[in-house]
Amino acid sequence: SVIGLKQGCYLLSPNQHKLEEIRQKISPRFSFEPVENDLNLSLVQLELGDSRKLAEQASCNQKIAAHGCFSLGMLFPFTSVESKAHDYRSLYWQAGLLGQALYFGAESVGLQGTGIGCFHDNQIHEYLGHETAEFQDLYHFVVGKALVDDRLTNLPAYDKQRNR
Repeated sequence: SVIGLKQGCYLLSPNQHKLEEIRQKISPRFSFEPVENDLNLSLVQLELGDSRKLAEQASCNQKIAAHGCFSLGMLFPFTSVESKAHDYRSLYWQAGLLGQALYFGAESVGLQGTGIGCFHDNQIHEYLGHETAEFQDLYHFVVGKALVDDRLTNLPAYDKQRNR
C-alpha cells in the first residue's frame, strides 16, 4: 500500500488539462476526487476498493501485479499517432522514460520495480469505459519489495573470468 492513499484506483495526469480530457472520455461512474499531495500533482481517485484482482488479470494473470505496493498502467494520447510512425515510437520512449524514473524512485526508498511485459490493454479500456482509440494503454509497471527466486542465477554484469 502507499502511505496516505486508501486502497483503490487512481489517475495521475501530467497536467489538469489532460485530466479533464480523460474525464470526458471515460465512464462517468468514476468520482475524480482530487487527492491532495505535496508535489502538486494532478492526481485523482477514481474509485475506492480492492483493485488487486484487476491489476493481476490485466497483467496477464501475473501475481506480481497484485502483490506490489502499487501497480499502474500508462495511458497515452493516440490521436496524432495514426499517420505518424515516429510519434508512435516517441510514445514508447516516453513510457520507457517514465518506467526508468519509477525504477530509480523505487530503489531510492528501498523498494524495487519492474515493467510488466504482458498486459491486456482492452481490459483496462473496458474497466475505464473508454471505447475509442484516443488513449491507449502502452505500458504496465509494479513497485514493491522483491522476492528472491533461488531458481534464477544472478551473475555480475562483467564477469572477469569470462572476459580473459
